[in-house]
This record gives sequence, C-alpha cells and structure tokens, in this order.
Amino acid sequence: MTYYFEGEVLFQNEYALLPPVVGQGVLHGKFYRVADVWEVNEKHAPVTHGIAVFLEKVETPAVFREVDPAYYA
Repeated sequence: MTYYFEGEVLFQNEYALLPPVVGQGVLHGKFYRVADVWEVNEKHAPVTHGIAVFLEKVETPAVFREVDPAYYA
C-alpha cells in the first residue's frame, strides 16, 4: 500500500491487512486525512501498482492538541 501526498510518495506500508477508508486520519510526522483510495491493477499507471492511498493535510486534531508538541518532534 502506497500513501501519496500532493502527487509524491509519502510512505509505504507493506504490512497493512486492510486499506484505510476515506476520512480516516493518518499520523505520519504530520496529520493527514485519507481523501481517496484506489486499487491499481495497471502496471504502467502513473501511481504504484497495488493499493494507492491519497492524503490531504489537516490541522492538528483537538485530541492531539493537549499532548506536548515535543512528543511529535
């Protein structure tokens, strides 16, 4: 499964059993939300073959604002 942000590969997760759903939150250094998920079966597509997850950046969720910011550094 490959995660994309603004057209670039952000990271890959080879161990995920299920793809995330649209609207799900992702914390990978910054906070993101899943905007779209595609199963790509074309080997010559503009994105990686397999599950492609497209993210959009979001503000820090309220539940995380109470945590010391140094925790995420």
